Amino acid sequence: FTRQEGGCALPPASSQSQARQAASRRLGAETARVPVVDLWGSPRGLPDAPAASVHLRAGELYEELLFKQEALRVIRSHPPAYPLFLYYASHIAHQPYEAPAEYLARFSSIGHPERRVYHAMVACLDDVISELVSAFRARGLWEDTLMVASSDNGGPIAAAANNFPLRGGKYSDWEGGIRAVAFVAGGAVPAAARGSTVSDPMHLADLYATFAALARVDPFDGAAARAGLPPVDGVDLWPRLSGQTTEPPREELYGGPGHLVQGPYKLLVGEVPFAAWTGPASPNATGPSGRSLTRWSCPACRPPVVDGRVDCAAGCLYNVEADPSETRELSLELPERKQQMLRRHDMLRATDFNPDRGGVDPRACTAATSRYASPAGAFWGPFAFLDS
Repeated sequence: FTRQEGGCALPPASSQSQARQAASRRLGAETARVPVVDLWGSPRGLPDAPAASVHLRAGELYEELLFKQEALRVIRSHPPAYPLFLYYASHIAHQPYEAPAEYLARFSSIGHPERRVYHAMVACLDDVISELVSAFRARGLWEDTLMVASSDNGGPIAAAANNFPLRGGKYSDWEGGIRAVAFVAGGAVPAAARGSTVSDPMHLADLYATFAALARVDPFDGAAARAGLPPVDGVDLWPRLSGQTTEPPREELYGGPGHLVQGPYKLLVGEVPFAAWTGPASPNATGPSGRSLTRWSCPACRPPVVDGRVDCAAGCLYNVEADPSETRELSLELPERKQQMLRRHDMLRATDFNPDRGGVDPRACTAATSRYASPAGAFWGPFAFLDS
């Protein structure tokens, strides 16, 4: 259950796996004045197709509860003797900020309207996860299950999120933007590892290699290699998460242009936005909050913050183990370390995979309003090479 942000031009992009029995979010897009919905499914034993039956119920429920229903249906109908991979990409807490009335009522004491909804969305997600876990238990699956829950980035500090004590937020490479919370649970977690904390650098891309290793399959993608695409960039995290080793799974983490982590040190390169720190209770009435954080300036800071941004064109170096709030820039103290990391950053940047994504393709609209049209509506779906 996920958003199709990666695109769905080709048929394989609409996965036929059980994990995608109902896909993704509704979009407010319109094509030729016809509302088009991004909701796709692959019922057991049937090919991928618009999830019309799910969409017909969309007006009855808060979206997250609609997807929860589908996930519960999958779990409750799954034969316990067979493996199950279920990917659930929650749509909350995320814009647009909306929550059911009963959850908003729990947080009526919070005066800031966006912050109130934020709390309500998180409470709703807590309940969704609780129901899914209960369903796994009731089906007799929980003791053989590995559950991984993770955020994909820090919260947007310009829109009522708070990453205190970390600096910055979503859309930036400060720790508040990239140091996200995660946990693993389920009977598959060894008893000795339960309740422990792992703070080593890890990346969401590592989960693919981890799941492949647990399933005893090779993560190598032969079709991608034959097409000239780079190899899978991920490492198996399970030895570290399960307590088999205390060695960090990664020696370094390259997060893309402008961001490199090696051990305790982090290098930032370029202009870095959202350079503010939120307080322990934010947003509030006494300090900068919301959109004003994007324009906050601090001439006395080193390096200085101008209109919410820091100029790291020559590189900014931080020790994010000793100083996770990124308050002390270390270029003057550790010039050799900085230069070494700049060279490594530039070397890795030369290997970035960023192909031409193409332009607007009218075939997407034609397929949505003809091939995938039904009494339930028009649906976005694969549109390239359908006749080849």
